Amino acid sequence: MDLVENHFLVIENKKTDGVSVKAELAEWQTIATEYNSQTTHSHRDAENLKNQWESMKKAAKKEASHARMQRIQTGGGPSQQKKEDPVSSRIISLIGTSAVGLYNPYDKDSVVPVYADSQTSTATGSGSEYLPGSCNIGQY
Repeated sequence: MDLVENHFLVIENKKTDGVSVKAELAEWQTIATEYNSQTTHSHRDAENLKNQWESMKKAAKKEASHARMQRIQTGGGPSQQKKEDPVSSRIISLIGTSAVGLYNPYDKDSVVPVYADSQTSTATGSGSEYLPGSCNIGQY
C-alpha cells in the first residue's frame, strides 16, 4: 500500500496518450522492483501488482457504497454498518471522488457534511439548518 501511495500520481493518471501509458508501465515496473526487494517469500511481477491494486480499489469502492447505503436507508431499527477496514479507508482517501462521488447539495440522497469546529456546511454556509433535530417546520 505504501508503494502505491508513493507512485500514486503516475499510476492513477487518467491520460491515455503514449507517453503517459509508458510512464505508468515504467512506474509499475519500479513498484514491482521495490516490492520484490522488500520480500523474500513471494515474487510478483508488475502485472500481478497492478491487478491486485485494481482488485483492492474495487473492494474499497464496494465497501464505501455499502456503507453509504446503510447510512441513508430508511425503515427504522439500528444501523447495520460494519467495522471500517483501515486499508479500505486509505484507498478511499487516495482515490477520492471516484469512490464516493461528488457532493451535490440538491440530491435527495445527499448527506450534508457538517463540520464540528465551526458548525458550517458547504451547502449554504450556516449549516445549522442541516443539523439533526433542528427542523423548524412551523417557521414557514
